[in-house]
Amino acid sequence: MQALLKNKPGDAAKDFEKAVALYPRFADAWVSLGKLRLEQQSIEPARAALKKAMECDPKLVAPYLELGLLAAKDAKWQESGKYLDRALALDPVDFPQAWYANAVANYNIKNYEAAEKSARAAVKLDPRHVNPRSDYLLGLVLAEKEDYAGAAAELELFVKLAPNAPDLTQVKDQLGQIEKLIGAAK
Repeated sequence: MQALLKNKPGDAAKDFEKAVALYPRFADAWVSLGKLRLEQQSIEPARAALKKAMECDPKLVAPYLELGLLAAKDAKWQESGKYLDRALALDPVDFPQAWYANAVANYNIKNYEAAEKSARAAVKLDPRHVNPRSDYLLGLVLAEKEDYAGAAAELELFVKLAPNAPDLTQVKDQLGQIEKLIGAAK
C-alpha cells in the first residue's frame, strides 16, 4: 500500500504478488492486486486475481463488484448481473454504484422488474443525486414497463439534475416522445 501511495504501481504489484505468494488465502491482497492490474489494463490477470480473492473469501464484496463492473464494461450483461447480484446480496447498502450497474445489466437483458428494483435502490442510496444517471435509467425502465407518467417524472428530474449532460438533447427527445404517449392515452 505504501508503494501505491508513492505512486509506484510496479513496486506495489511486486509487493502484492509477494504477499499472495506468502499467504495464498490473503483475499484482500488478491483484490488489491486485481485492481492494480485493472488500472494497468492487464485484464485477464486482473480477472484471475479477483476470482482468486472470491475463492479465498466468498463473503468479500469487492471481487464480485469489480468483476461485475468489468463484465459490464465488456457488455457481458448476464455475467455482470450474476456478479453484481452476489455483491448486493452481501452488502445492499454501501455500494450504490453496484445497484446502478446491476440496473444497467438487467435493463440490457430486458429484465425490467429487476432493473427497476436496482434503479430504485440506486436512487434511494444516492439522496444527493451524485449519479443522476440512476434517475435517467429508472425513467427508461418505467417507459419499457409503460409507466409513462413515472418515466416522464424521472427523465424530467434527470434534465434538471444534469443540465450539461452530453446526451441532454437525446433525453429531451425521449421525454417528448413519452409526453406524446401520455397525451394520446388521455
